[in-house]
Amino acid sequence: MPNPVSVNFNNQFELVGYELEPRRTAAGQPLTATLYWRVMSQPTADYTFFAQIVGTDTTRWAAQDVGQPTSQWAVGEIVPLIFTLTLAENTPANIYPLRIGVYLFADGQFTNLQTVTPDGRLSDDFYLLTQMRVD
Repeated sequence: MPNPVSVNFNNQFELVGYELEPRRTAAGQPLTATLYWRVMSQPTADYTFFAQIVGTDTTRWAAQDVGQPTSQWAVGEIVPLIFTLTLAENTPANIYPLRIGVYLFADGQFTNLQTVTPDGRLSDDFYLLTQMRVD
């Protein structure tokens, strides 16, 4: 698994690895993030996964949401999801976090899955995966 990690999203999905290409880019240019998800418990609904490059003021310089038929995924299955993030033309040069997460959209409401710490506490409703440089 490339860049192995273990990030638990509400005991439903675990991020187990990722790839980011390139790690350094420029405004207006795309980058590809491949996230490897393991199903922890059988989903009863279809979730959406997101990846965002955000500034310190929470400006989204690039974002993509990918809906998936997760109710058909099997427990233990590892599913790679590919995100193509194209930075806005006016993205200032800087180092930015790549933020990821999972949500359910039902009855007009968004419900983000929270991350679970190793000791079982619920934490944020997104995960700061890595940093990337924009020149």
